[in-house]
Parts: sequence; structure tokens; C-alpha cells
Amino acid sequence: MKKLIFLFVITLCFFSNTLNAQWILQLSGTSDILWAVKFINENTGWAAGQSGTLLKTTNAGVNWIPQPSGTSKYLYGLCFTSPTIGYIAGASGHFSKTTNAGEIWTTLNVGTTNNYSIYFTSDSIGYLAGLNGKIMKTTDAGNNWTAQGGAGSTLLYSVYFINPSTGWIAGQNGKILKTTNAGTNWDSLVTGTTTMFFSIHFPTASTGYGVGSNGLIMKTTNGGNSWVSQTSPYTGSLYCTYFVNSTTGYVTGDAGTVLKTTNGGDNWVSQYSTMSNWIRSAYFINSSLGWVVGYSGQIYNTTNGGLTFTMSGNNNIPSGFILYQNYPNPFNPSASIRYDLPKNGFVKLAVFDMLGKEIETIVNETQSAGTYTATFNASRLPGGVYFYRLTTDGFIETKKMLFVP
Repeated sequence: MKKLIFLFVITLCFFSNTLNAQWILQLSGTSDILWAVKFINENTGWAAGQSGTLLKTTNAGVNWIPQPSGTSKYLYGLCFTSPTIGYIAGASGHFSKTTNAGEIWTTLNVGTTNNYSIYFTSDSIGYLAGLNGKIMKTTDAGNNWTAQGGAGSTLLYSVYFINPSTGWIAGQNGKILKTTNAGTNWDSLVTGTTTMFFSIHFPTASTGYGVGSNGLIMKTTNGGNSWVSQTSPYTGSLYCTYFVNSTTGYVTGDAGTVLKTTNGGDNWVSQYSTMSNWIRSAYFINSSLGWVVGYSGQIYNTTNGGLTFTMSGNNNIPSGFILYQNYPNPFNPSASIRYDLPKNGFVKLAVFDMLGKEIETIVNETQSAGTYTATFNASRLPGGVYFYRLTTDGFIETKKMLFVP
């Protein structure tokens, strides 16, 4: 009996944490677009973007403090190899480095074309990727750079290394390049698409993901030798992908889009965002702790995986009860169900079949006023029409959804 009670408590805690997971808007102090975010540990991180904007936090984003970047150019890429050593890439060949945690930045220009992405595999060895097929490598912390070939004139947006020898670069026209000898040679991979890649990330040497225009999400399980398209619930531009491990990852994009998967991309669930414009970059310390940045200097933080977005302060309390249409609809096999609560109360969200039989209770607990998003997974059910009903404090509403296996 004690064992059953213990398992019940563990299960209840799990579902409670999942359903109340949230993203919190942090105060950045700027309205400039933020293009990149990087954390070196759970407390210390930087964000960079428009007009040379550079911000630093030492308390997980509770406070973001401006740092002098030494430039007014657009900053696109950001990389730190330790709490003190960091690098920035930007427009018109901008490159700068710090050895004192960002207090002072030394600026060097690497050519005249835009540097869109930067990655250092150690304190001294690093790579730049950018406009007109630009690939550059340094072995002395950026003091000198050597041009590398393989991309032609293709615009390159993202560079990522899994270890000192093996890395990938992605960009225009479905282009993905790979090196296994620290950039001595870059080999073009067959991706099966001509769509723009904006971001590439490999949680392991074999498993990787690329995202881009038109809702593009692609996956490889053999180091990039072959790629498979994944079903995306969003058709706009996707700018960043970040995987915590081979199964749990995030994608951000236009219109405040944040997608999450917990099964290696077989299914992507849309997360509700109060941002209405693009989210450019994401960084996660682990499966619970992460940040996303983007338009108008907005920075969001989650400490529990991020299934629901809320605004800090009193202005996030909805004016009335609302049950929204599930997204996507039709869905396969997971659907996100969003609802607004104008006040605290006991909430029940349940799913019914065509005969009116309750087949699953998604939410059954007291919740505070706010906006919530719950997830319904129908993988164990036959395809067809289902109904979901929100019941709370005198408010009852039912909506129809369609599961297409």
C-alpha cells in the first residue's frame, strides 16, 4: 500500500510540474533585436544583437547588464569557451574577443563580408562562417585567420563542432558541409533540399538536426550522410535549433514560434509564446533550464522545460475564460490545448470520444490565474473526431478536434 501511495505521489508531482512548466519574460533593458544567446553555466550568460548590443547576466537573467562591445555593428554570433574567454562575430567582417568576461573587448576585422556564425572548439581554435561562402579558421585565438574552401559562394549561416575534429556548416540552397579533420577539408553533404538552413546542431556525433525556411526541420542519424525531413507544425521560418540530448530539443522561429520534442523529432509540440515576432536563438544548460532571445530585446527563461509561456507582472492575467482551438488541427499524434484563466480556481480539462465517454483527464487541479498550454497525445487511440472540455468555476466549454493517424 505504501508503495502504491509513493508511486501516486511521484506521478502526481510529475504531471503537476509538466502542466505548470513556464517561460518567464526577463527584463533585458533594450529594445534592440537580440540575435544570439550563450550561457557558460547556470548563472552566467551573454546575449548580443542589433547596434552592437551586448548584455551579461551573473544571476541566470534576473538582471541583464549592458557591456561595451566596442562596435555599433550588428552582432550575429556569440561563443564563450570559459567564464572569462569569449568571442563575437558580426556584420562587415566584425570579430572581437575578451579575456576578462566581457569587461574589455578587442576588435579585429576578418574580411569585409558578414560573419553570421562563430564556434570555438578551444580557447584558441575557432571557425567563422558567413556571406559568400566565407569559412575562416584561427589557431591563435583570432589574431590570425586562414580562409578555407568548400562552399563556393553559398551564404553560410551556422557552424557547429561536436569535437575538435568533426564539425558542420549549413546555409543557403540546402547546403551542409562536414569536416572530420578540423577544417582541412570540407565535404558537401546531400540533404535532398534546396531550402535555406538557418541553424544546425548535433547532440551526438551521429545525430543532428537542421532547420530553416518554410518550416524546414531535417534530421540525420549517421553524421550527416543522409537526411530525413520531419513533420513541422509551423510553415514559417525557423531560425534556431538546440538539443539538450538526442531526444529532447527545441526550435525557434517567426511569430514567437517555439517547438519542442521529447522523442528525437518524431513529434513537435508548439509552445505558447507571448512574443508575436521572431525568436532568433536558444540555449539550454539542461532539459529544464534554458533561454530564448529575439525581437525587441525580449529574453525568456524556463526552469522546468517550458511548456507554457507567461508574462511576469500583473499584466499577464487574462480578462476572461477562454478555451482555444487545439493546435495543430488536425493533429498527429500530439495536440496543444491553450486556455486562459482570469482567476484562481479548480480546473479540469478532459478529452471525450464521439459517444461522450471520457477517455483522458489532462488537467485536474487548482491553478492560478494565467495562460496555460496542455498537451494531449492520442498515439494509443484510433483516428477520428474527439472533444475536449474545460470546466472551472462556473465556466464550461467544449471544442472538437480531429486526430489523423
